[in-house]
Amino acid sequence: MYLTIGISPLSRPFHRFSWRDVDQSRPPAVYQFNSLVFGVNSCPYQAQFVSKKRARENQEHYPRVAETILESTYMDDSMDSSPSEEEYVKLYEELSALWGSAGMHARKWLSNSDHVLKRVPEEDRAAEVDLDKGNLPSMKTLGVLWLAKEDVFTYRVNPPDEKFQLTKRNFLRKIAMLFDPMGFLAPYVIRAKILLQEMWTSGLDRDDPLDPSQARQAKKWFEELAELSDVQVPRCLQLNSHVETVTLHTFTDASGDAYGTVTYVRYQYKGCTVSTSLVASKTRVAPLSATSIPRLELMGAVLGLRLALSIG
Repeated sequence: MYLTIGISPLSRPFHRFSWRDVDQSRPPAVYQFNSLVFGVNSCPYQAQFVSKKRARENQEHYPRVAETILESTYMDDSMDSSPSEEEYVKLYEELSALWGSAGMHARKWLSNSDHVLKRVPEEDRAAEVDLDKGNLPSMKTLGVLWLAKEDVFTYRVNPPDEKFQLTKRNFLRKIAMLFDPMGFLAPYVIRAKILLQEMWTSGLDRDDPLDPSQARQAKKWFEELAELSDVQVPRCLQLNSHVETVTLHTFTDASGDAYGTVTYVRYQYKGCTVSTSLVASKTRVAPLSATSIPRLELMGAVLGLRLALSIG
């Protein structure tokens, strides 16, 4: 199961004090908004603070809901899974009730289960959902596109047009559009990081044209952007509930240009069936100062240990 939620602005008072017309003998006049003003810089913080505070206050009564809010919510999006449809429906109902008690209304619900979506009012579903036609839309969160029907993660990034000028500034701006928090595209992204490091060490200004070698590498990297839609990573790591053992396997490596790590999860089920899935990966560009390969491998091992601990 999977969900993503858009939370409307929080309904909470906001106080503002007047200057009393510079008359210090007068008591301050207090004005109060009836709802949180959209656009105020502190809006995201206030909405998240109240949401998490409400979750902690109800953690004993609704532990599953509190876990979703505290561990699986980023800004105004929540993403979580449940082993069964009925548990997922219960999670939806309790989440809606908990946020509703804080003056917040969750919208844009999406699931890969028609049964779950039928329990959600039509006006609160994601706009593109059409159960009559069996249409389940894609949803983009943290730069990763989730295809609900196929239940996979993928990416869609358009290559630059022919008028795109290959400068250090434009290259950095374009690669920043490709956000890969889980490291599914690590072997591809690290090439751009290495090339960007070369641009900085070559002494180019931000708007200077790249030299022929760098321009050739940048063009080749951009040409491959269109192929990222072919990358599809299954969201679900576990095939069924009949699990006997679960182990994490982390691999690290290093070269003179970069070092990195990747973690897989291995499930062994009853009947000796085994499945492995990619969980996450991390990469780093090698430092500019002279560093031996054994030391880079050690840095990769440290990176791998931190990744494994964060997953486990």
